[in-house]
Amino acid sequence: MLMKDYLNEDMLRLLIASASFIAILVLVYFVYRFFFSLFKQRVLRSNNAISNQIVELFKIPALWLIYWILFKIFTHIFLSNLIIFPYLVHVNTLLIIFSITWISLQFTKAGEYYLLRKFDIETSDNLKARKNLTQIKVFKGIATTLIVIVAIAISLLTFEAARTIGVSLLTSAGIIGII
Repeated sequence: MLMKDYLNEDMLRLLIASASFIAILVLVYFVYRFFFSLFKQRVLRSNNAISNQIVELFKIPALWLIYWILFKIFTHIFLSNLIIFPYLVHVNTLLIIFSITWISLQFTKAGEYYLLRKFDIETSDNLKARKNLTQIKVFKGIATTLIVIVAIAISLLTFEAARTIGVSLLTSAGIIGII
């Protein structure tokens, strides 16, 4: 039996696209690390602790977003003729929803870091600072919960069978947001 009997044209296209996609991901990873280390050194020279924390918060989500863009490009260029293309488009949609969710959660953490640095609880009369810190933590918890609920609801909306559950979750998140 020949290799041609086992691999049809679609399977060969998928195999070549997957191998080249993995090779590009590895290449992008090393280029990203190089440029991120240069950016990190620049931030460290600024001697701003909050900037350093924010750069660390967005280190992985930024790489994830670059990977998602590459996956989207490769899917549309190399795999648009395959039977599994609609499923890949759906996976792409879910990945962007989760990427935006992750970045939104990182923004809430960055906001928390920024606001926490404004209050000094080391002073003797720190009642107001502690009160503000508690409010910030509660607000961050509420924001995180809302972001996750909305992300789950939107991702459920992408499935035809779960559309009613997604709509009800979005409605409940809206009601919770109003409260």
